[in-house]
Amino acid sequence: DDKKYLKKILDDLGYDQEKIKNSLNSEYVKNQIQSDRELAEKLSLRGTPAFIVNNKLFFGYIGYDELVYHIEN
Repeated sequence: DDKKYLKKILDDLGYDQEKIKNSLNSEYVKNQIQSDRELAEKLSLRGTPAFIVNNKLFFGYIGYDELVYHIEN
């Protein structure tokens, strides 16, 4: 099952699963997701992939390095 597989990966990598779970359920994360959903609705996004990073819209594939760059800047 996918959940067990993900838990095993997190364990193998040494991640604190309880901390991740708490972070995902935090008001901050919930607000960020809601904000992104509202922006997607305003922009009438209907397909994937599309990325919204710091209120900037990217269509199609963007590599890891480019994604990190836009997150940090």
